[in-house]
Amino acid sequence: MPNRSVRSEWQRRIARAEELGAHYTFAEEILRFYAAIARFQENFYGHLAALPERSSAEAGEVASDSQPFARPLPPELTGRFGTLLLLVEQNGPGPLREAARELRGGGEDLHFQLLTLFWNGSETGSPRPNPYDFFARAFLQPYAASIRSRSGMRWSGPTPYLCPFCKRKP
Repeated sequence: MPNRSVRSEWQRRIARAEELGAHYTFAEEILRFYAAIARFQENFYGHLAALPERSSAEAGEVASDSQPFARPLPPELTGRFGTLLLLVEQNGPGPLREAARELRGGGEDLHFQLLTLFWNGSETGSPRPNPYDFFARAFLQPYAASIRSRSGMRWSGPTPYLCPFCKRKP
């Protein structure tokens, strides 16, 4: 029996994007961009997994009925946000490149503020998509996955309507 290495969730996404990009040339550019984002997320997730786990008291966690897994966003998390912005600036579609350039010039305080607002559920609510929501979602997805994996919680059965960790739609 061959020894197959287990591919991570991120590696499966990257492989699928590359497969689809090779087959559907009209979507190759956006799928290449998606694969670049997924590679960033995989690296970021690996970085987060290597960090020592913080206790609830250190993290300042406060459980509640509405958000039993609520935890504040650690300020040191934003150190890699600029890397995502630079990646998008170099590889993303035009409007996202411009938004990444603008955000990158805003500094870490603005980045932390944007990420905290998004993490706490304060999306823009605008009927038009906001590129800043994209950056926050793409950046925080590995963080949320890291929290999920460290919690030891496993799902059996259908996917829940809302994430039990962030209370957002999948």
